[in-house]
Amino acid sequence: MDDWHHDWKTDIGLRLCGATSCGISYLAIHSLMALRFADGHLPQGALPFFLAAVGFLCASGGAVLLGLGHHIFDQVEISERWRTKPRAESHSAKLMGKADPKGPDDEHSSRFVINQDNTRVFDLVRRT
Repeated sequence: MDDWHHDWKTDIGLRLCGATSCGISYLAIHSLMALRFADGHLPQGALPFFLAAVGFLCASGGAVLLGLGHHIFDQVEISERWRTKPRAESHSAKLMGKADPKGPDDEHSSRFVINQDNTRVFDLVRRT
């Protein structure tokens, strides 16, 4: 039972939750429109914003659940471009001798220098 989220019961349950969420969205937007058309003016306060937010969020989430069902749990492969990379060592660690200051393809180094008038200047240093 490790793959419970790809079961048919989960699929039907998620789609029913999506349909219920769309129904709540309809009720919230219908209530908002009833507030608007009762006397021609929208009441002041947080109620119209709350009803609009509930309508929007429930419609968005409900449409996703109703359309995808259990496929929202599907795993996708992330491109190499968007994968996390190991952190490079900081420039200060290199200067303090905690790492080799000159790597195999590290010919340039950059740093920010603060001048006397408190402005930051980007400085590019070529290592030789």
